This record gives sequence, structure tokens and C-alpha cells, in this order.
Amino acid sequence: MNYSELIKKIDKGEIGPLYLFHGVERFLIDEAINKIIARLTNKDNKIFNLTTVDAHDADISVIIDNARTLPFLGDRRVLIIKGIDEIKNLEGEDMLISYCSSPSLSTCLIFIAGKIDLRKRLYAVITKNGEVVHFNRQYENQVMSWLYKRVGDFNLKITEEARRSLWEMVGNDLQRLNNELEKIITYIGDKTIIRRDDVEEVVGYIKVDSIFELTDAIGEKNVEKGLGYLHNIFSHGEPPLKILIMIIRQFRLVWQAKVYKEMGYSPSDIAKRIKVMPYLISRIIEQSRRFDEEELKLGFYKMLGRDIELKTSDSSPLMILESLILDLCN
Repeated sequence: MNYSELIKKIDKGEIGPLYLFHGVERFLIDEAINKIIARLTNKDNKIFNLTTVDAHDADISVIIDNARTLPFLGDRRVLIIKGIDEIKNLEGEDMLISYCSSPSLSTCLIFIAGKIDLRKRLYAVITKNGEVVHFNRQYENQVMSWLYKRVGDFNLKITEEARRSLWEMVGNDLQRLNNELEKIITYIGDKTIIRRDDVEEVVGYIKVDSIFELTDAIGEKNVEKGLGYLHNIFSHGEPPLKILIMIIRQFRLVWQAKVYKEMGYSPSDIAKRIKVMPYLISRIIEQSRRFDEEELKLGFYKMLGRDIELKTSDSSPLMILESLILDLCN
């Protein structure tokens, strides 16, 4: 079962007695759990019918007793077990296997894990008697749809340009996207539409500075600085493909600025034509002086090659990006 199918079932009230939620997209996991809790408990019985434990240091026998306890002032209870992939107690695992072979219908038991091997006995039993949902990172089109819906939850709208800018700057980590989105909503005040300018004002300056520093280093042919800035961006959790997108976008802006400057346009006109904030245009024009047309053209060929490598090769993503910086600097 995937996330969308799970949400549809929850919204219909079709909630089973046993789930395994696993994967890296914790925001969606939390969202699904909150929907289940809202469906099965209320403010009067939530304190009695909701329990969350960590499998690593919990007494499994107590967990089983809790799972078999009848709900209080309600039809169902919710039991959440975090870190089930870290359980080391084989006896406790056998107890969980026994329970999952015949789960209580009055309890919704939710296991949460990171990376798992579905061939293990416990997970195999959960798969047979419950539902397993993989919460992986979302693709671009999924992130775009999620952003549209999430903004709608605040009774606001967001332009297509704003959504794309936010994705390019933050990536596809929904928790980070949500955090930045909440900052933007606070920033826009009484406005009802989030625009690209709002995104760049609130989010852009951090990554814009980083990417400017990186392209400055490339323009200076300074390999050491370029690799240093690359590692800094990479160490902050930026997905490799998004780093490449940032580099490509910056080089595209530099090339466009170079062409318009040679045509005689003023900095303010260039800013409007390439659609960047006015305060950034002077830096982009300055960078355009560091590259000739042949260097920019060759740079795009090199970036295309690394894009293919990142999507198809088993090589280290960081090594692929490092080799790109070396090529661009040389």
C-alpha cells in the first residue's frame, strides 16, 4: 500500500488493526498517524486510548498487554511503537510475532521503522495480517501537488513559479518544506497568494549565498574553494540532484545575464528579463564576466553528463559532483 491509498482508507474510516510504516519521509508518517488518532480517539478518551512507546527500551510484555487492553470510552485504541527496526530482544520479538499473528481488533497497532528487511519473520507476519506502507521521498510532481494542497490547508494559494522555486531551494524533504512554508506564511501577513518573490525573500538567501560562493569559486578556477563550498552544501543534507540543479540554474542565469549585458540592457532590465530579485543581479553580472561563451557552453555539456551519472550510475553522488567541480574549474 502506498501513502495515497492509506490516506483514502483513513478518510473513509477503513482503519485496520495492524500497520508497519517505514521509510525516510517522517512528515508523511506523522501526518498519517495524526489522521488515524483523530479518527479513533477524541478529546475525552485520547489520554486513555493513545500510547506511544520506543521499542528499543520498552518491556515487550507490557506492550502486548497494552495492545490487548480494551479501549476506554471508545471503540478503538491506538498503540504506536517507534524504532521497531532497532529491537534486539529475540524473546520480545517472538512475543510480537505471536500478537501480530492474531491482532486485537479493538486496537490499532502501528509499528514505525526506518530501513527494514521485509524477509524477517516479524515483518512477514505483519505483511500477512496487516498493512505495510513505505514512506519514501516524493518525486517532483508529488512535491508540487503536496505544496499546492498544503498551502490550501491555510486557505492560501501559491503560484507555479513560487512552488518550483521553493522545491529548487529546499528539495523534496517535506518536513523542511513545511518549516519553510510556515515561515513564508508568517512573512506574507494578510496576502492570500504566495509568489516567487516571497519564497526568495524568506528562503532563498541561504542557498543563494551558498551557490553564489560555489560559482564564484568555479569562476576563479579555485578548486579548493569550490570543493569546500560543495561539501558545505552537501553536508547540510542537500540532495545531490538538487545541488546539480542549483549549479545548472546559476549557470543559466549567468549566461542569460551575459547575453543581455552585451545587448546593452541595464541591470534592472536584466533582472526583470531573467526573473531574479534586483538585489542579486549585480552579483550575477559580475559572475558573467568570469566566463566566456565557450566555457559556459562546455560547462553545460559537463553538467548534462553528471545529471545522467547521478540518475543511472552506482558511483558516489558526492564523487560525481566533485569531478564536476574539478572539470568546471579546469
